Amino acid sequence: MEHVASSLEALRSLVAGSDAAMVTFTEPSCQVGAAVEQKALALVREEFPRLDVILVDTVQVPEAAGQYEVLTIPTLVLFFAGRETARFVRTFGIDEVRQAIERPYAVMFE
Repeated sequence: MEHVASSLEALRSLVAGSDAAMVTFTEPSCQVGAAVEQKALALVREEFPRLDVILVDTVQVPEAAGQYEVLTIPTLVLFFAGRETARFVRTFGIDEVRQAIERPYAVMFE
């Protein structure tokens, strides 16, 4: 399921309330971020349907970037059971993301 975090409190609540979540931090002017976001959404829809996707626009919610120590865009963070398990920053491939999700997802949901 996809969610848009419109505040830091909403982001915290979404992460805390999810067994498994992928948080993408982007901004409207970032072309790479938009491409990564679309690929990540496609990956989750096709292979990991029980993973929640939380979208954060760092221009609208700059405090979220600060709180989650996001220094560059795009940043993608994986959470399982409320704990950060992987972080991908700036240049990464969707296969790296897939590999980071596979094992904890299988343990949690299969």
